[in-house]
Amino acid sequence: MATAAAASPTTRHRVERVGGVEQLRIPIPRSRPARILLILWLAIWTAGIAAALWVWLEERLAATLAFLLFLLVFWLVVAIVLAAQLAGAEILRVAGNELVLTRGVGPLRRTWRYRADRISGLRPCAPQEPAWNRRRGALQQAFTRPETGTVRFECDGATVFLADYVSEAEGREIAAWLARRLPAMAGDGDQEE
Repeated sequence: MATAAAASPTTRHRVERVGGVEQLRIPIPRSRPARILLILWLAIWTAGIAAALWVWLEERLAATLAFLLFLLVFWLVVAIVLAAQLAGAEILRVAGNELVLTRGVGPLRRTWRYRADRISGLRPCAPQEPAWNRRRGALQQAFTRPETGTVRFECDGATVFLADYVSEAEGREIAAWLARRLPAMAGDGDQEE
């Protein structure tokens, strides 16, 4: 059973207890116009798929079947983007000797694991523009590792960022929450860039 509580009234993240372990859930940014557009797109494409299926059932043309499969693949992609807009999240939890980062929606998640004893320099930071400046879409927000963020640390010679779409103040709260749960981080989470 999951229980949740907002960390503070001004933050987007929530602290949850799942399976006896606390975790942070940070929803990906939501866009009402994008949700409306995606719902309309799915409705129109559903009608197109039904029409293509009708034609294929009558004529059994290979070209119609190929077009139908093309429509189905892109219908699924749009459905996943809509699901990410409705319920996508970044989840941080410290389980055993690991910091576990998952991003996605429902069972469609990507997971990255970092050994707690290899993490150093956990601190809040001001988000930077990614090296390749582009607007991140819902699929990227939900399923890729952040290129920048409001929390950072070093692990195995690489810089890892978390919480790429929250405020700097919320990033400080998240870094402090993680520092309290990572044994090696005691006193390390107060630094700021």
